[in-house]
Amino acid sequence: NRLFCWGWNEHGMCGDGTQTDLARPRPVSALGPLLIGCGAGHSMALCAASQ
Repeated sequence: NRLFCWGWNEHGMCGDGTQTDLARPRPVSALGPLLIGCGAGHSMALCAASQ
């Protein structure tokens, strides 16, 4: 499984180790997502390391 993230990243929400907004989908490495949830104004991924 692979997880991709993009968008507003002011607080590091995209999980790429930066606070730079991402205009295009970028893989989030080393997370191994187990569950993914999305809503109108949020998204989240529960990972094997409970991150």
